[in-house]
Amino acid sequence: MDASGNEMDAARGPAPASSLALELTRLKPGPTVLTGDLGSIHPPDLLGFLHQGRRTGILFAKSGEQERAVVLSEGAVDWAASTSAGERFGEIVCRMGMLSRDAVAQALATQARAQGPRKLGELLEELGLLDAAARTQALKHQAIEIILGLLTLRRGRFIFRAGFDADALPSRLRLDVQGLLFDALRRLDEMEHYRARVPSLEMVLRPLAGRDAQSAAGSLRADGRPAFTPEMARLLALLDGARPLSLLAELGCLGEFEATKAAFRLLEADLVSA
Repeated sequence: MDASGNEMDAARGPAPASSLALELTRLKPGPTVLTGDLGSIHPPDLLGFLHQGRRTGILFAKSGEQERAVVLSEGAVDWAASTSAGERFGEIVCRMGMLSRDAVAQALATQARAQGPRKLGELLEELGLLDAAARTQALKHQAIEIILGLLTLRRGRFIFRAGFDADALPSRLRLDVQGLLFDALRRLDEMEHYRARVPSLEMVLRPLAGRDAQSAAGSLRADGRPAFTPEMARLLALLDGARPLSLLAELGCLGEFEATKAAFRLLEADLVSA
């Protein structure tokens, strides 16, 4: 099964080709007990099965170039990780309004200069930019975004390995799976609406000449919320009429849901064409 750019051997697990694969290796996952196609076994059904069966282990999924892992203890989510740019810890704290992008960029530069691996959340706490409670809140929000990203996938492969070394976990979050599944169903309904105009992230959008994004940014919908969101602005700034949405989402640190939603709204506002 292809799951990390190299072969994902059922006996050995993911080859150490990415930071996520290395993190999973540190958790010492047990033997493979389940593998499959996310197009045939939908992610909400898969997570529901693992939750109802009170399974303990690591669910690893790959769709395109993105990898995600969810760690379960007796059916509850304890930890999650992702290679998606929109689900990185630094991006999450920025979107939550906890820190500015400049502050996160400076912390990332410090992290890059550090000897040995350093968790960004731990570093931000050491620098006095986040307290322990805020870091835990951000970690939980990050895990939720990762899981919701996984649950809305329509293609890819997965593998579930039973057991892991609980002492090696970076944190234990104990997230409510039933609540996550409910939120995922809501997000899936939204995605089906957005995919009517944005069927996949492989489509290419082109900015329309003469359209004024600044006036769109200042407009309001009937419910009083901004019609022109930061995600729309980020995506619009990257459009060149050549690169697919998948690449623009990576460059703009947007998850699939955020990128699809932003593209849909740009099309609805007649700021871009497909």
